[in-house]
Amino acid sequence: MNPVTRQICGIILLTVPTIQYGGFFLLKILSGMQGQALTSFQKSMFRAGHAHAGVLVILALIAQILTDNAALGNIAEWIVRDGFTAAAILVSGGFFCSGCW
Repeated sequence: MNPVTRQICGIILLTVPTIQYGGFFLLKILSGMQGQALTSFQKSMFRAGHAHAGVLVILALIAQILTDNAALGNIAEWIVRDGFTAAAILVSGGFFCSGCW
């Protein structure tokens, strides 16, 4: 495994506890334990954002390993590495932001 891949995978794995805590917090909100009134749209957007975060982080980890085995140039390699990682943040963030407004 490439040292760059190992470092990026370590950084991505640090986001997993954040996603887990977000799921716990989301479960408390959706079950009504927090006392916050959310609309059905907000509930569905928060649920979708959390689900996409978990799936896309796993996909970003797999993409890091597959990028090592692909015959890509330096620029294309960094676009793929950063693109998958950014997708996990941006797609999930879009769901969360749309639920807030």
